[in-house]
Formats: sequence, C-alpha cells, structure tokens
Amino acid sequence: MRLTPGDWLLAREEDAQRRLDCIRRAVLAPERATAWEAAAEVFRPHPRFWASMALVWLILSAVRLAVSLDPQPASNGLGRQPDLAALTAFPDEDLSTLDPRS
Repeated sequence: MRLTPGDWLLAREEDAQRRLDCIRRAVLAPERATAWEAAAEVFRPHPRFWASMALVWLILSAVRLAVSLDPQPASNGLGRQPDLAALTAFPDEDLSTLDPRS
C-alpha cells in the first residue's frame, strides 16, 4: 500500500493529529458576540452619521411637540370650525342648509 504525503507526515509525527484538531477547533469555533458588542459593531463605523441622525430625530420630535402644543385648532378654510353637534342633531334634515357655501 502506498502512503500519501499527508499520511506519511501524520505517521512521522505521532501527536500531529491531535495538534491539527486543536488548530481546526480554534479556527472553526465561532466567537459569540454579546448583543451589546453586536450593536456597537453596527454603530462604530460611522459615528458622525449616527450622531447627525439622532440630531435630526431630536429636531423632528421637538417640532412635533411644539405643533401638538399649539392652542389654536385648525380651521376649515373659512376661519371657523364646523359645528359637528349641529350636523348630527337632525340626521333626516337636509345638510345643505348648514353649508354656508351652498
């Protein structure tokens, strides 16, 4: 029987198989990252970009909060709110009399 070069080298060194197995395990064993490390890896490459995105979101949130705290209700274009109670008080009545544009 002819020995291949790999078999010949393994036969020459007795503990070569054990050392090779250790090397294989070290190379193939995946290193488990924690959730914090994974998140840091996402944000690490472009910190300026993420900081600017956070600033934009803060500005948008501040504008949204300022608009929602505005005490003036939106108008319907005529400068007054439609009277919903009047619209629903008499459902059988013709609603065109309540519309000032008709």
